[in-house]
Amino acid sequence: MTSAKAVRQAPGWRARLARLLLFGGVAVAVVSLLPSVPREQILLFRLQERELVRELRATWSVPGREPEGGVTLHFSEAAPHTVRHSVSLPNGSYVLDVRVERAESPSGSRAHTPGFDSVAGQGPSRVGSELRQEPPTTTYVRRVSLEGGETVIRL
Repeated sequence: MTSAKAVRQAPGWRARLARLLLFGGVAVAVVSLLPSVPREQILLFRLQERELVRELRATWSVPGREPEGGVTLHFSEAAPHTVRHSVSLPNGSYVLDVRVERAESPSGSRAHTPGFDSVAGQGPSRVGSELRQEPPTTTYVRRVSLEGGETVIRL
């Protein structure tokens, strides 16, 4: 009779073990996929000379890959000191390529742009027969680690 009792208990033990392995496998899968789940990330662009900023363009990419997305913001008046933009991306390291286009200063002279170089295409250009000034543009490349919440990018 002992052998009949042992046979009846064995399927219960096996069923519990099967459930435990199933739930354990699901837990491992969830934990391994969790980092790749997109979540809200807030990018805070802190601008210097904000009164001269007319356009801000930003693209983001995983290092070594093509850009995954981007945004272009236009300002008809002075830009705010902090420009807030929300994106949905997984946590991790990203490269931000940011271009800030500035207007001419109110006195009519060009805005001060660090690293201004007319040879690199930032200076005067000919269109038809007239000489036209390209808007002063500054490009920034920033490496950031997004971890959910807010990330400050100083420009």
